[in-house]
Amino acid sequence: MGVRVPGTLTDKSKKPKKQKQAVCPPIARLTPESFVRKTADQETLDRLLKEVKRADKKLWTARNSLHFGFIDQDQLNEVAAEYEVALASLRKAGDKAGSGGRCLGQMSGLTDTISRIKKICLACRFVKMTDLNSDVLSRWLQDKTDDGMEARTRNSYREPMNTFGNWAVSKGFLHYNPFKTIPKLREEIDVRHERRAFTGEEIEKLLKAAEKRPLHDVTIISRGPRKGTFRTEINERTRKEAIRLGLERRLIYATLLYTGLRKNELASITFGQVFLNDKIPHIYTVAG
Repeated sequence: MGVRVPGTLTDKSKKPKKQKQAVCPPIARLTPESFVRKTADQETLDRLLKEVKRADKKLWTARNSLHFGFIDQDQLNEVAAEYEVALASLRKAGDKAGSGGRCLGQMSGLTDTISRIKKICLACRFVKMTDLNSDVLSRWLQDKTDDGMEARTRNSYREPMNTFGNWAVSKGFLHYNPFKTIPKLREEIDVRHERRAFTGEEIEKLLKAAEKRPLHDVTIISRGPRKGTFRTEINERTRKEAIRLGLERRLIYATLLYTGLRKNELASITFGQVFLNDKIPHIYTVAG
């Protein structure tokens, strides 16, 4: 009978323990597309946080809005057309308050407002809303001032762009008005021409020029090698029509001068508003 030695193969009382294999958690399958997507999302988040910090520091500009994708597709001409409709609605309703009304009150009308905006956009190469830049407009205004533009005229170009920027912010086309920081010049210290009333002699010269201008235009040659010289013969019918037009223009100028009517008020007058046979001849106009 043999002796059993513990730990040997002959020792059948103890069996060797099996080592447990370490169980690793399942590894998610990551594709190249998922890496790209996560990287892009993180970059977008970092960029948005950076823009928020810039906005908190008041470093926001209209061009920064391009990163958010809100206004990069808004063409400036389409927004300007919508602004023109808004101004026309304000003018029709007689509302002089708000962003458009203030501009209309200081300028001659809707046509002048829109024409100035289009002229500036063409000169400064503003095509999209994100192109609007105060530095570019300031340089353009300064160049015009150096060329002799007076303060009143300069302000008449600055004001429409400023009110357009305020309107664009209110409608969500811009987050910040880029033209708000452009200063307005003091017109009282830059007076180029002192306004005064016409003298009697100047009024007579104006009326004579208005009467003779149509006949002068049909008798002088305006094109070709003989430009600036007078025609030897003109049609009698053309001559009579030019004389009639001259008398009509003289009458229009005289009516404006001696009644104080504005151009649009005189143009709106009908025969039913003229009372020349009354004790006191007068013209009835609608207030507007």
